[in-house]
This record gives sequence, C-alpha cells and structure tokens, in this order.
Amino acid sequence: MHKAINITINNQIFYIEEDAYELLASYLESIKRHFAFYEDCDEIVEDIESRIAEKLSARVFAKKKVITGKDVLAVTKSMGTVSDFADFEEDAPQRERADSNGGGLRMFDSGSKKLYRDMDNAMIAGVAAGIAAYFGVDPIIIRLLFVLTLFAGGTGIIIYIILWFVMPEAKTDAQKVEMRGDRVTVRQIEKEVKERIEKIDTKKIERAAHEAAQMPAQFARRLAGFCREVFRHTAPAVLALLRVIFGIVGILLIVAAVVALIAVGFSVVAALFGIGTSFINFPIGEVLPGSLRYAAFISLFFIVAVPLILLIMIGSSFVRARSTFNLLTSVTLISVWVIALMVGGVIGLERAPEIQDKIQEIELQYAESVQTKTFDNLEDFYGIKASNAYNLTITKADEFSASMTGIDKDLDKAKVFVNSGVLTIERKDSFEFCVFCSKTPVKIAISMPLLEEIELSGASKAIAEGFFGESFASYLSGASRLQLSGDFASVTLDISGASRAELEGTGDQMLAKLSGAGKLYGEAFSVREADINASGASKAWLAVAETLNVDASGASTVEYSGNALISDITTSGSGRVEKK
Repeated sequence: MHKAINITINNQIFYIEEDAYELLASYLESIKRHFAFYEDCDEIVEDIESRIAEKLSARVFAKKKVITGKDVLAVTKSMGTVSDFADFEEDAPQRERADSNGGGLRMFDSGSKKLYRDMDNAMIAGVAAGIAAYFGVDPIIIRLLFVLTLFAGGTGIIIYIILWFVMPEAKTDAQKVEMRGDRVTVRQIEKEVKERIEKIDTKKIERAAHEAAQMPAQFARRLAGFCREVFRHTAPAVLALLRVIFGIVGILLIVAAVVALIAVGFSVVAALFGIGTSFINFPIGEVLPGSLRYAAFISLFFIVAVPLILLIMIGSSFVRARSTFNLLTSVTLISVWVIALMVGGVIGLERAPEIQDKIQEIELQYAESVQTKTFDNLEDFYGIKASNAYNLTITKADEFSASMTGIDKDLDKAKVFVNSGVLTIERKDSFEFCVFCSKTPVKIAISMPLLEEIELSGASKAIAEGFFGESFASYLSGASRLQLSGDFASVTLDISGASRAELEGTGDQMLAKLSGAGKLYGEAFSVREADINASGASKAWLAVAETLNVDASGASTVEYSGNALISDITTSGSGRVEKK
C-alpha cells in the first residue's frame, strides 16, 4: 500500500505516490539550481514543467489514475537530467559516433515537428519562417513561393492570411524547440536559451539598423491585427444579419413558388375539365383528343411544377439555415422532370401541325366575325380615357365621332360614354380569367377637333396625329403606349409602370414625370424649356433649345440634344444626365 497526494503542475492536477513526488521534486529542484543564473530562469523552468505535465498526462488513463515512481523515472529519463546533459556536452563526439552505430543511450533523439510562426526570423508575421523551420529549408525559398503566387491569381496572399490566423506563434523556448523538430529536453531548452542570449545583442543592432525599413511591415501587422479584432467582434452580428436576410429571401421564394404552383395546377385542371366553359377559348379537345390531352397537360404540369418545388426547397433551406435536400428527393424530382419533358416534347412535336392549322382556322373565323359599332349622339369631348388593352387611333376632324371594331363579344362588353368632357372607354366586366384564350385586339377610331388630355392604362395603345393647341396632358400607366404628333405650347406627361410615350412636333414648355421604368422618346419633339423628374430605371431622350432642369434618381437616365442651358441638375443613386 502506497500513500498518494495531489500536486499541480502547469495548472494540471495529478494524483501521485509520495515516493514518486519526492523523485519529481528533487528533479525539478536540480533543474532550478542549474538555470538559477539564467536571465529567463522562470520561463525555462515553466517550459520544462509544461513538458513534464504533457508526458505525465499521457501515462494517466481510466484504469491507472495515480503517478508512480516508475512513471517519474521514465519521464525524467526522456527529458534528460542535468548530469546527463553535462556528460553529453563533454562526450558529444563519442556519443554521436555511438548513436550512428546503433549503440548508446538515445536520450536526445529527434521528436516530431510542430508548425508554429517563427517571429524571431519574421518579415511580416513569421508564417514563411515557420514553414521553413518545419520543412528544414531556407525561409527565402518559402517567401519566393508566396511572391510567385501573386502571378497565379494572388492565391498565396489568401493562404498567407489564413495561415496567419491558424498557425500559433512560437513564444516559449519549448515551442521553438518543437518547431525545429528537436526533442523537448533539458539540454535542448538550455541550448535554445544560450543561442538566444548569444544573438540578443546582434538582434538589437539589426533591429536598430532596419527599424525604418520594418515600419511598413509593422504597420501591416498592426492593421491586420486590428482587422482581425474587428472581424472577431463584428462577425456574430454580420452572420445574424445574413441569417435574417436569407430568411426573408427564403420566405419570398416559398410564397412566390407556392402561388405559382397553385396557378399552374388550376390552369391544368381548367384545361382538362373546363372545355366548353368561359375558362377555355381554344378547341383543346380537337387538337389533343382523348387520353393524349391528359398525358400532355400532366406532363406540362410536372415540367413547370418541379422547378417550383425546387424553389420551395431552396427557400426552406434559407429559412431553416440548413439544407432540406437529400439524394433520394433530388434524384426523384429530376427524374420526374426529365420524363415529363420527354413525354411533352414527343406530344408537342407530333401534334404541332394540327395545332398550327387550328390557330390559322381560328384567326380566319375571327376575321370573318369582326364587326364595327358606331357610337352616335356623343357629347363634345376634349379628352380621352381608355383601359383594358384597347387600340385607339385619334385623328383631328371638325366633328366628334367614335367607332369600335372587334368581335361581337368584345363589342358587347365595351362601355363608351362622355363624362365631364372626357370620352371614357372601359369594359363592363374589367376582370376576366381565361386559360389558353385566343384574342384579337379591339380597335377604336376617334375623331375630334381638339385634344387636350389622354389617360391610358391596362396596356392600352393610342396614336394621335395632327393636333395643336395651348396645352396637352397625358397620363400613362400599366404598360400603355402613346404616339403623339402635333404642336403644343405646354406639354405635361406622367409616365409610369413600364409605359412609353413617343412625341413628334414642337412645344414651348415640357413638364415630365417618369417612374417605374417609364420611357419618353422626345428627340423629334423640340421644346424651348423642359423640366424632367425621372426615377426608378426610367429613361428620357429629349431635344431642348434653351433651359433644362433635371432630377434623376435610382437607375434613371436623361439624354438631351440641343443648346440648352442647364439651370438645375440633381442626381442620386446611379441616375445620370448626358448630352448627345
């Protein structure tokens, strides 16, 4: 039976037998006496204790928790004693010959190397010097390799920075011994200390001589350290912000994909079971008879639905911050999509001639069924308001008149009336849902002596020619389009929602507001003064003779020609104003 006690070495607690403790205490005391007159005595003893703690920890396991005398003797033998070190220095040549012949005690054999940054031989951060020590080559070779990578896309800089963060610095003597691959023993630690003392004066001289040359490198190290600290403190906040952004994007993807998936499913169901109803205005049953129709539309559904399902999965991955994909699901979806694409392609190629013939037949039927409806007894009007994709042709005449050309169904749904001097054209039921519909545009011819105002929406189009007057105002939205030819003293334009206006003629003053990708083509409409407000990716092309004021924001662009004097220009975002 042996008495065991608790001791602490290098902040580690060990259970050790009392006689083993006495051996270890005697060993450490001899080490302290040997290095007592060294300048870094405390650091040296601390390194030796750290190494002893590592070796003792390796001898403790589940069934053996107490350090014995044998363990202490084995550790001190591997570390080497002070007397062994003295004998080694006296008989180094004979010992080296004995070791080379396989005989003698190999107390100081090479240990395994560890990768550290060598700040003693550092140019910037000691990365190249540390790698050179690890591989036993000159640091200049490693530095040249890093320089050469600058001509290969600069990858070496990224690798250097990563290694700077990853590689620890060799601070203690024991770590410097490990960096060179020498075994961490009493002799090696003392050797490291002696070499450091011998070099210290030389290093001071070198540092003083190269202090000015090292200032950029020191600044770079400090800057890198500052950036590292900033990144360390801001990284959690940045990651949290990115999670929120990806979460919002994921939710938007999921909502958009689900809505699109529902719309596709409803369209396919309507195509399969809604033949002969208001949802279908195309003879699908004739071009795709029987089971061929089911195969075609089911294939079409999967061709569109599979990418939407993948978008939903991507959005779910963004929201949950982890992948929702797995091999089985991915392979299944891709296989279904490929099969559906092949089936749909085969049916489409086979039935393409019949579909083309049917489309031509329908166009002929529409052409034969087109009628013209005249609206009589209209009150006088000076403006026009139209919506729902009507095509208007407006001409100057002494009398007021309006006529509409189209098929019976569209003519019956049109509502034409004059309200407060404005001819209004709209549909009785403005909303109509129809899948696979064939439509011909409704054309409206209007004659009037004076045109002062026009408002278009819902993809309507209007062509107005030969007008002149004191003022003209136009309001375009919903992808509408206006072509105007005339002479006006004052022109006011409000263009939004991907609408466009094309002007030809002359004017005195122009006031235009463009937004939402609106476009104004006014190169052929010469004005004396222009005031333009453009935003949201809108564009304007102008011909200005005297004064131009512009406020351009977003990604809008205003280009002008002529000798205009720029009175006031304000740009923000990527908005720009250019002269042709």
